[in-house]
Amino acid sequence: MTPSPVRKLRNPLQGVLVGGADPASSPLYSFSAILKISVAAGAAEIVFGVSAWMAALVLLAAVFVYALVIHWVHGGRGVQGLSEEIFGGWAIKVNSAIETVMIAAAALVSLAAAVSLLGDLFPVLRTPVIWRITGQDLLAAAIALGMTWIVNNRPRLLPLAYRPATLALLVVLWAMALAAVMTGGLRLPAFDADALAAADLRRATFVSFASLLGLLTGAGVFASMELAFEGLEPQRSRKALLSLLMVAATSLVFLFLAGPAIVAQVDPADTSSVIYQGITGLLPGPLGVAAVAVGVLALLVVTASAMLAMQSLVLGLRDRRYAPAFLGQRNRSSVANRPVRILAGLAVGCFLLLGSQPAIYLPIYVVGTLFLLAIASAAAVRRSLRSGGDRRRVGPQVLLAVLAAAVIFLATGAVLAVGLRSGAWIYLLVVPALYFVFRSTRRKMGSPNPLQDELGRREQAMHNLGMPQSGDRLKARIPTPALEPADEASARGRTPRWTGDAAAIQQVAVALDGSAFSEAALPVAERIARMFDATLVLLTVLPARGALRILPKGRSAGNPLEAGQVETELYLNDLAGTYRAAGIRAEYYLAAGPVAQAIETMVSELDADLLVMSTHGRSGVGRFMLGSNASAALQVSSRPILLFRPQAAASAAPQVRKVLVPLDGSGFAERVLPWMQDVAAVVDCEFILLAVPEVPEPAMYGAMAEAVDDLRQRAEANSQRYLTQLTERLTDLGLRVRPVVGGSRPATTILEMAEQEQVDLIMLATHGRGG
Repeated sequence: MTPSPVRKLRNPLQGVLVGGADPASSPLYSFSAILKISVAAGAAEIVFGVSAWMAALVLLAAVFVYALVIHWVHGGRGVQGLSEEIFGGWAIKVNSAIETVMIAAAALVSLAAAVSLLGDLFPVLRTPVIWRITGQDLLAAAIALGMTWIVNNRPRLLPLAYRPATLALLVVLWAMALAAVMTGGLRLPAFDADALAAADLRRATFVSFASLLGLLTGAGVFASMELAFEGLEPQRSRKALLSLLMVAATSLVFLFLAGPAIVAQVDPADTSSVIYQGITGLLPGPLGVAAVAVGVLALLVVTASAMLAMQSLVLGLRDRRYAPAFLGQRNRSSVANRPVRILAGLAVGCFLLLGSQPAIYLPIYVVGTLFLLAIASAAAVRRSLRSGGDRRRVGPQVLLAVLAAAVIFLATGAVLAVGLRSGAWIYLLVVPALYFVFRSTRRKMGSPNPLQDELGRREQAMHNLGMPQSGDRLKARIPTPALEPADEASARGRTPRWTGDAAAIQQVAVALDGSAFSEAALPVAERIARMFDATLVLLTVLPARGALRILPKGRSAGNPLEAGQVETELYLNDLAGTYRAAGIRAEYYLAAGPVAQAIETMVSELDADLLVMSTHGRSGVGRFMLGSNASAALQVSSRPILLFRPQAAASAAPQVRKVLVPLDGSGFAERVLPWMQDVAAVVDCEFILLAVPEVPEPAMYGAMAEAVDDLRQRAEANSQRYLTQLTERLTDLGLRVRPVVGGSRPATTILEMAEQEQVDLIMLATHGRGG
């Protein structure tokens, strides 16, 4: 396999710029909530000081756990890889359910924080427009829809904003910390035990502490970022750890240096957000406005990152068969667009019904982060004990792992006590429901093979890093028409289920829509019918709404449908008469309703052995497999289909020189093989066997390409060995066969291969492993 030309990260700073937008932007939404509560309690500095030190302790514990994960878990599997390794199957479903809610909350928080800053810049946005819905809420909904289109259709534009936005935000945060020191001196938060004495201050402190833990969010990405770096495994792990430490240091510096200065200058009477007051107070004039603009851009980048993370999560769940296949289907831009559309719909509904203030969604995000950290810290303790050997001797690593886990569990309990009334209760409803869905889907679809399971495990941990590589999206995935030697050691060696017998053909059905393009399939169908003395069945469907109706012959008319029936019936009767006069048994049938379902029903009820279709009917060239009636029929049909690509509508006897036969290794897909012998008996042609490996090309995962390199090689070897076996058997039967392995998405690869090879016929059985 030719390695994908992927640009790797060279140093920890690049790692921060690529993956650090979320944790770096966390002060923009976590500070507002805490400071409002502190000011309301009338003891801002006391409450902030205690909650800041508590949050710093939890942050250090989280960094230690992530550092252990980076040290132990390789291959891009991240925190979930450690949890799954220690706790097994239940951790997969629980972690995935929590992460689903957490990613949705991340998108809501970051986008709400962005429009909140815009509302501070332009107060008119906070004016109610419809009922209690403000201009800010409508803007948030509109941005959510716009970003959905960008993420789903122009994902390669996103990296252009990631690094500049993250770098600019880091500069703003450090500039604020420096400005705080220059104007007020080095003033650290004070730890005053009085904040925990009185009931009202104690509650304010814990609520503020829960909000400040927003500084933890997003840091887990560095635990699975190792493969994005250059170098050997130890070097890559060290770079990922340094990236994590750089982001954590930025959060702590901002918390301890800029935090007290912001608290001191907050004006409770000012309606603008506290973080806006802090930015414009420490960076006055144009610098403050520019810093706010940087913050908005960075938060929008985080929103896009959350959408991409949802795509990666769903792709992983699909490959591991915890989620339905249609949710992870990639579009033309090589991304799974359906999860992002669902997330956008959720965001629009939340913003219009609940509002667009970040404090509404922050508790959900924080609680989800702590849940995953708690599971990971427990796994880290067990892994430390296991690797320590003699359990009677407790080493420093075990002791630190236990202390970190204790801190994280205590923090989780404290936040739950506060956050359940602020939206965190959603986990009590959604996590069990998703757990049930994951388990039921897995039982229904069956366990994946080892390659698919490992691919899904790695995809789940990619977050926003597994983006398609930039460049020509079609040419990059056209398979090379050559078969490379299989690696016997890595091949699974599927045994073909085809017995070697040819198919018996008694009825040949042809789908027609009255166009010259659809009629181009008739000469091939006629030759097959003559060769096997079969009946030629002509089928036409009048598109109509409502239930499917098989129309009786000779019915006359009144409404437009019946008028269309009369014309079409005359057309079919003339065609059938022509073939009868030529000595071929011919029948015709007419139906009304959904085209694809009607064709499938008629073919099934007539017990036709073969359906012949032209790829281009009235729907126009280029619609095959992209939404046309032929594509829809292909998806629902349970009978073998002969898809014919006409060279010219007027050609009486089109030449069939090349036939493309896509296979996925399943017994269902191999149902097309007996028909190859029948076609070879009719025309002298070359058969191109196409196998698309079950692991996509590494280039589709951008910086994380190396995470799937070895899996792709094994998948290619499996496909190569499978086609080698089939090629030998078909060649022994006298067929001219050429095997091809390549591509990533079956539907697109089939279309591209057909164009590249200028094939005249596509033969495939639907509903195989590829769908």
